[in-house]
Amino acid sequence: MPVNFDDSTSFVPFANGENLDDAETGFARQSELVLSALKSAGLFDNFEISETPPSTTKIWLDKSVTPYILKQYDAGSLSWVPSSFNSVFGGVSPLPSLSIGLPWTPELTDAYGNVPNHRTQYGRYCNLGGLIVFSWSLQLNTKTGLLPASAGTSSYLRINGLPFPVHNEADNSFRGGAYITYYGQSALGSAYGISGIPVQGESYFGLYKQTATAMSPLTSNDCNNTVSIHGIGFYIAEGYGSS
Repeated sequence: MPVNFDDSTSFVPFANGENLDDAETGFARQSELVLSALKSAGLFDNFEISETPPSTTKIWLDKSVTPYILKQYDAGSLSWVPSSFNSVFGGVSPLPSLSIGLPWTPELTDAYGNVPNHRTQYGRYCNLGGLIVFSWSLQLNTKTGLLPASAGTSSYLRINGLPFPVHNEADNSFRGGAYITYYGQSALGSAYGISGIPVQGESYFGLYKQTATAMSPLTSNDCNNTVSIHGIGFYIAEGYGSS
């Protein structure tokens, strides 16, 4: 008759040769034995047993909990979640690699995190297997609260609230960018274009004014009380990329 093993209490003994005395016998959980056997047979060539997470491309038997839990990486939530029969054997993965049209809240701030009064804040993003494509639209009621340009680097403007931290790539190849439409500048002339660069390891991107030959940070002096900023951008989320 079939036996239902409880992985929290059922162990398999391993002996050295034919001896079963305490000094030469070890024990493994049923889950560890079965999955290791499947890996030895060539089925789980991307399977690992450990107490710490492996590469996100692996199937992981998490030994940091009791009983052990078989997990796979969820690209939608950027976390390890329990596997199911279909995700492992059925070819139908419940782990979303595509997340389309989800909301995020953009927020105009200065480099010290000071926040003005917003009139509207709308944002949507798509997670395409770690490539984040995002759009936003915001408008201020007043820029009061933002530090003036005389405060130096603290007055540099940024958009906070990106849905995931930006991948930290040593050579900047995954930094990404944002393309911006900007209304309501005060001292900013029409000769400038506005762009954005996501900041590695952070959930914001900096705003920059650019001519054909130079680029410099956008400051609170470059916007009026009812400035509107709209745009679309992309970047690689932390946990993806080559570093």
